[in-house]
Amino acid sequence: MIARNNGNGRNTGNLGKIKTGLEFELFVVDDNLKPFEEAYKIAEDLGDERIQHELGRYQVEIITSPSNDVQDHRDEARESLQKLHKKLPNGTHLLPIGAYPFVFTPNVIPDPRLLDMTDKFRKKYGFAEGQGLELASGLQGLHVNISAEGQTDEDSIRMNRFLRELVPVGVAASANSPYFMGKRLNYADNISELFENMNGHGVLGGRRTLYLLCIGKNSGNEDSLRYGIPQDFSSIDEYTKFLDELAGAMDIAESGVESTLYTDVRIRTQDKKGNPLPKDQKRVEFRPSDMLPTIEDNLALSTFLKTYVAARSEGLQTLLPQDSKNLSIMTDKAQKYGTRFSHGGLNVHDYVTSLIPTLMAYAEPNEQQYLKRFSELLERNPAQQHIMEGSKSYVGRTINEFAAENGLA
Repeated sequence: MIARNNGNGRNTGNLGKIKTGLEFELFVVDDNLKPFEEAYKIAEDLGDERIQHELGRYQVEIITSPSNDVQDHRDEARESLQKLHKKLPNGTHLLPIGAYPFVFTPNVIPDPRLLDMTDKFRKKYGFAEGQGLELASGLQGLHVNISAEGQTDEDSIRMNRFLRELVPVGVAASANSPYFMGKRLNYADNISELFENMNGHGVLGGRRTLYLLCIGKNSGNEDSLRYGIPQDFSSIDEYTKFLDELAGAMDIAESGVESTLYTDVRIRTQDKKGNPLPKDQKRVEFRPSDMLPTIEDNLALSTFLKTYVAARSEGLQTLLPQDSKNLSIMTDKAQKYGTRFSHGGLNVHDYVTSLIPTLMAYAEPNEQQYLKRFSELLERNPAQQHIMEGSKSYVGRTINEFAAENGLA
């Protein structure tokens, strides 16, 4: 019998059958490893909702349908990748990596909403063109959407709580891009560069611990960005109040505020226009992980998240902190050191590894191999290979291995 987490029952009670839906973000480059800026047009012309463009003209996204079978994600991702690859010109390649490591000119797709948003951001905070939010067009992530059969609002709150605990783990296990904009960083995870650039303008404090990238007002009624680990909501009413207050402080309409949050874990109860989602589309989205160099590694990480949520819902105790301060400190360490760090006497690598045998009980038979792979991923610490080999050789080999893995020859 697994011990219950606490006496108030907030974390207990079985969820229905858990499904995941995945979003893989990819860069498109030419033979010279330069960004291919027509990629967004190709994604648009395909007219396939599973193949989308992203913020940058050279970025694409592969989306898989909600499923409780990891093999469904493997097959659907492979099918979409092959469909996209057939439309790409000869001499262009898909690059699965957390960040584009070389110097490039950030170029946002010609979407009026995105162009207006980046322009307002530049003017408000004094960024030069190609800085600020536009730098995010060089970053690629893995987003994992988790839902439960018959999911209630209380289920959403609990799932958000469990996934929030895993932000440092998601960052540590996926950190694979210590190069960004032609610089070798002192971190395992590239995204610190983006946040440090913003911090130089006095608008952010912290690196990977950014949660809310929203233009809003602070308590002093001055324009600012909101950041920091969001609170652990105790109820859906508290969450709704948070959205209402945020909408009132932001320079956007109240409708759709939920989808505008740049947050590492976010509850999704609304569509982009702010309309309530049907019950079977409600979910919690886990967003802090870098895109890993193989689909198999990304599936390993998503399987760990899914089984952890299932185990926590049935009362698995955790040693991971739940308060914002310690989660922020751990996440900052994770983006610096990858999997090899300790906090408050807790060796994160050893602790997460020790959870795997317990999580096996919550895995479907074909998911168990992915939990084993996740253990191997923690040992590999993918950033180290990137550092040792140098940027160009790593990128070239990553492109070739990804093509072979997914039949893109």
